[in-house]
Amino acid sequence: MVADAIKRDLKERGANSPILQLCLRLVDYVASLPSDQREMLTYRTFIKAAGKERVDQDLMAALTILSTSNIHAFDIFGLFIDENDDEFEISAEDLFQAQSSGEFAHPSSGRLVPDFEDRIVPFFVPSERFSAQ
Repeated sequence: MVADAIKRDLKERGANSPILQLCLRLVDYVASLPSDQREMLTYRTFIKAAGKERVDQDLMAALTILSTSNIHAFDIFGLFIDENDDEFEISAEDLFQAQSSGEFAHPSSGRLVPDFEDRIVPFFVPSERFSAQ
């Protein structure tokens, strides 16, 4: 079944932890979605899955575990939307580099984008590990 190895790893880490319970809930929710609805998971998707009203510290901690640890359930990307409403997918590395440096260059023109944070929408996709059966 989809995501079984991920759920097993989470349970081995300590399924009694509220954050790990939230991780399991998020993984189960995404696994239950039709495959075409798993292509671009936003914070709104995870808010719904968690039964929350907004992104909070627990949800951010769960998403961090699921996307940056050896659990590796999700890959993170960004969608940059420029002033012409053109969309550019950006990698996690480019997203983290922009956040670290405070600078982001337009993918097409190479010009620095002021207030780029307002123009980048982070999103997640299930990792290869998530989809492996």
